[in-house]
Amino acid sequence: MKPCESHGTTPVRQYEGRGDSPFGVVDMSGNVWEWCLTTYDTQTNDVDGDATRVIRGGGWFFFTKADCRTNFRYYDAPYGCYNFRGFRIART
Repeated sequence: MKPCESHGTTPVRQYEGRGDSPFGVVDMSGNVWEWCLTTYDTQTNDVDGDATRVIRGGGWFFFTKADCRTNFRYYDAPYGCYNFRGFRIART
C-alpha cells in the first residue's frame, strides 16, 4: 500500500461526513496532485513556455503521509499523462 493509504483515486464523496472542513469541503488532498498555473522556479503565472509548474495536494501515488497535505508543494513538467496528476473543478 502506498503511503497515502490508497491504491488509486477515490470516488467523489467517499469521505463525506468524515472530517469535513468548517466550510463543508471534503477530500482536498491525497487523491491527485493538482496542477497550478504558477511556475515552480520563478513563482509567476506565465502561461507561455514549458516551465516546470507547481503541483499541490499530494497524490495517492507519492511519498509519505505528511506529503498528502493540501499545503504540500511540489513540481513537475507540464507534459506527460499520469493518473496521479489532475486539476480541481469547482462549481458555485
